[in-house]
Amino acid sequence: MIDWDDVRYFLAAARGGSVRAAAKRLGVNHATVLRRIAQLEERLGAQMFEKLPTGYRLTPAGEEVLDLAEQMEASSHQLETRVFGRDQSVRGLLRVTLPPPLEAHMLMPDFADFARLHPEIEMEILSSGELANLTNREAGVAIRVVYDREALPLNLHGLKGPELFGGFYMSRDRLAEWRAGPPDPRWIAISGHGVPDWTREGEARTIGA
Repeated sequence: MIDWDDVRYFLAAARGGSVRAAAKRLGVNHATVLRRIAQLEERLGAQMFEKLPTGYRLTPAGEEVLDLAEQMEASSHQLETRVFGRDQSVRGLLRVTLPPPLEAHMLMPDFADFARLHPEIEMEILSSGELANLTNREAGVAIRVVYDREALPLNLHGLKGPELFGGFYMSRDRLAEWRAGPPDPRWIAISGHGVPDWTREGEARTIGA
């Protein structure tokens, strides 16, 4: 069988008009081009080029091989395009797990954009405080708020997202009343990672308008 690599070197020499031009185009040395063309000529039992002072000229056999070689090249490109396109297409079910606050207040517009860009992907959003087990394929992607990166599983691939900040807020009037010295306010703090110590102590650390 003919080696397609030999045909590529033949095509480069035929199009460039010289071994030097072919070597430069393919990023190899002069001897490699000569060796590949010689292998093709031996395989086909015919001389492909006439060496002239002005460069290389195709023989009648070379002209015939050139037509077939260009067809081989076109078929090769078509094959690569079809296979690459099939491998790169994205389809199927994508299950994403994330905490409710991220889903409700931050990421739904991004999910909508993603769905428009990839209509063949069926997205399933698992918005829950429970942690899905990625190893057991309970979800394909997990978006999580992480407080200790060292605690992340080593068998999963992760990308760091943006930093998130939160706080407790009160109105200016309420802040003025608190500073005036009435009885200490009673705080209600809801968090999946425990209540901050300062809420127990009645200290306002984060104030907003």
